Amino acid sequence: MGFKENLKEIARVKKAENSEIVISRGKQEGVEFVDIREFAIGEGYSGPTKKGVRLPITIFPDVLEKLIDAS
Repeated sequence: MGFKENLKEIARVKKAENSEIVISRGKQEGVEFVDIREFAIGEGYSGPTKKGVRLPITIFPDVLEKLIDAS
């Protein structure tokens, strides 16, 4: 099974006319993670970009709490 097949998309948020933020969950080498990544939408290329972050699921609740506290 390929790496992309291990990803489960959780949500998409429209960022701009030509991009969206995709939130996914997956597992690689035994480590579960949450991936928050910008996806390009265009005629030349549509798909994931380097703009994003992958966090181990074990620290994601703390990161989310800090983001909520900061807003």
